[in-house]
Amino acid sequence: MKSNGFTLVEVLVVIAILGILFGLSVGGVQRYIAKSQQQAYDTLASSSVEATKEYVMNHPGKMVITLIISKILKINPKIVLERLK
Repeated sequence: MKSNGFTLVEVLVVIAILGILFGLSVGGVQRYIAKSQQQAYDTLASSSVEATKEYVMNHPGKMVITLIISKILKINPKIVLERLK
């Protein structure tokens, strides 16, 4: 008797192998995404700190009042600073 197709066992073995490979790749992708998000956060935090330092150095004494007013009015601190001049 001549067989023209795959047996059920062969198909199940292939599906199992594909499932294992998929499971391994999903874990790797999730770790990669978490690592890239952490790097993006670190970069943003670092640039925010540097921008704040520069602002404080360029505008001594106006930082606190500028931030308070901008928080209350929900506007950009630069606009508040321009109006305080």
